[in-house]
Amino acid sequence: MAKQAEELRKMSREERQKRLQELRGELARLKAQAHRGSLENVASIRKIKREIARILTIENELRRKAPSAEQPPVQGSASQQ
Repeated sequence: MAKQAEELRKMSREERQKRLQELRGELARLKAQAHRGSLENVASIRKIKREIARILTIENELRRKAPSAEQPPVQGSASQQ
């Protein structure tokens, strides 16, 4: 599992986003197969969900580490001024 996370971290943001879209499409396809009753490997749904979660976790970690230009710097309260 750590090996997969390392590989995902080495990818660029665009590559991770592309992989995320692919996985979400695959998940939708597998869910449709499960609904029809034609899915043979039910565990594949869980694997796809976990990989999606890994990508989203890495994206959130990187977003939190990077300084955000959207948020203004935190200033002291009015009573301190």
